Amino acid sequence: IKEYKKLKENLEGLKDLEGLPGAIFTVDVKREENAVKECNKLGVPVCAVVDTNCDPDGIDVLIPGNDDAIRAVRLMCKIMADSIIEEKVAIEKEKEQVLKQQEQEKAEAADIAAAENSDEKAKARAAALDSTNYAEVFEEGKTEPAPVKEESNEYEEYLGGGKPGEEKPPAEKPAAAPEAKTEEKPNTNN
Repeated sequence: IKEYKKLKENLEGLKDLEGLPGAIFTVDVKREENAVKECNKLGVPVCAVVDTNCDPDGIDVLIPGNDDAIRAVRLMCKIMADSIIEEKVAIEKEKEQVLKQQEQEKAEAADIAAAENSDEKAKARAAALDSTNYAEVFEEGKTEPAPVKEESNEYEEYLGGGKPGEEKPPAEKPAAAPEAKTEEKPNTNN
């Protein structure tokens, strides 16, 4: 029973692990020497509070501090826990934004597909509503090309031009403007 309690106390947290941790944080490197060695073997980064009586070998991130004072340990653990929680919240928000963006992209794709579908349905409805009997319209031998309507270009007609190859009609002379009558003043200088 004593052994079971000791194993449960020391190793209970490991049963819920699905994989290797991203990093570990430890306060007393001397007391947690086995954990530090195990993490070094597995390649897990170690972040530790290191006092003057500890060996800093095998520690990836050193935090100099007093690992014997309870208040200092509480403060460091609170700061670490708060920063981990903040990062978890930030990661969750980022995941939510990615999911929202993916949902928007799916909705836009669905809207585009619906628009294309409605265009096809509209074409099918128009074809169904068209009651023209094309067999009668295009009977063999009876089709005649529609007469081509000649377009007039008012500007060319104004300039007196026509179609290429046509002779231009003689230009009309503009009517001469009536000459202005000038009255002669009698010469009084003699």
